Amino acid sequence: WHPARSGTNWMAPSDVPQWWAEHDGYLRCLSGKGNSALVFDYPLVGSGELSVDLLTGGAWGSFSYGGVLIAPRGLAFHDGTFPAMAIENIITPTGSALVKPDVNRWTLRIESGKNQVLNNGQLGYEIPGPSAAAPWLALCAWFRTDAAFRRLSISGDWRIPREVALVEGDCLVGWTGGFYDDAQTIRPAANVPIGRGGRRVAYGQRSTAPNDPAPSVPGAAFRLAPPRPANGGWFVKSGIIGAYVRTRDQATPDPIRLTYFRPLRNGEVLRYELFYQPGQQMVHPALDRLTFLLEPEGVRLHWMTDHPDAEAGDLSLDNVADEPDARRGPPRLPLVAGEWNRVALSLVDDEVVVELNGETIFRRKLEGTNDRLFSFFRYQNETSARVRNVALSGNWPEQIPQGDELFARTRQWTDAERQAESKL
Repeated sequence: WHPARSGTNWMAPSDVPQWWAEHDGYLRCLSGKGNSALVFDYPLVGSGELSVDLLTGGAWGSFSYGGVLIAPRGLAFHDGTFPAMAIENIITPTGSALVKPDVNRWTLRIESGKNQVLNNGQLGYEIPGPSAAAPWLALCAWFRTDAAFRRLSISGDWRIPREVALVEGDCLVGWTGGFYDDAQTIRPAANVPIGRGGRRVAYGQRSTAPNDPAPSVPGAAFRLAPPRPANGGWFVKSGIIGAYVRTRDQATPDPIRLTYFRPLRNGEVLRYELFYQPGQQMVHPALDRLTFLLEPEGVRLHWMTDHPDAEAGDLSLDNVADEPDARRGPPRLPLVAGEWNRVALSLVDDEVVVELNGETIFRRKLEGTNDRLFSFFRYQNETSARVRNVALSGNWPEQIPQGDELFARTRQWTDAERQAESKL
């Protein structure tokens, strides 16, 4: 397991690190700010059940798999994998009738072409199928740090794949453009009804319906509503991520970022192909705010500022730094104009390695504060973008941990952590 945070800027934590700990059979998020998540290290594909006990009461906890967020408090379905943040909320028709006041056991059942959410063994509702582009199990703590979980179980026919395609068809589930408040299309704009008793609440809006969520209709199904229009932001079609030039005549740099919600881990490689046309089509890889500008003369570094309308301290919106000692390979990058170019980003012992068309072009140590969230970055007033075949692979095990192994500690606590846990 590893902690992850929101890929958006408005809910990004400051200097408060996440700390998850197990005590008296419960796993709790003891510190952090904003929305926090604990993500299972390995992807899961297959069929069966994923179950966990969630402490209800005043806690804001949920669990997520495959782009589906099961949120007991208010029973909200979020179209987008937490912590990539919601682009729209679907208030489900089941209401709170199935929720007990203390601890509830929630189950996501995936089998025979059906995807069902159960609470305490009772069918709550059916949901859209989990996305193959986000096959990650996550435990989530919302806005506060009192969420608690226990008795996590994985049953059925599950396996750990050797590679994960991070884009599925016409969907961008697991990705967010929220860092710069940019629009994106998550799913195809099909006019599909939500279903009996359900309703859609657009991102950034509050539902005006009384006694939200909707009254209980056990077993009622719902479907996704049409997504927000892209408005020139990121979109995907037939597995190709695209973005158009916007405000080309604007003199001020206009950065834009598309982020995948799950951090890159040591031993993993993220590969993709970008279409390059000098001065017209280009996109750059980034980890956290650290951007690797793929320029013909070599890799240069850019640090993303908080917002395109506000510069960060002495940094300009188009700040650039050179680290010649980190450059590798030929003096000029092997970029091929008018063609698809292969890029690979990997982590080896906390060092990021960038490859272009089979050649290593950059290698440097990552700071410990870097959150390892991968992004595509560009200036939208300068270039458009096309990216395809985005895939992640890693040195993942063949067998899925079971029982107590699911929450086994991977390191010993420090003295400070033991003292803090005792006081808490």
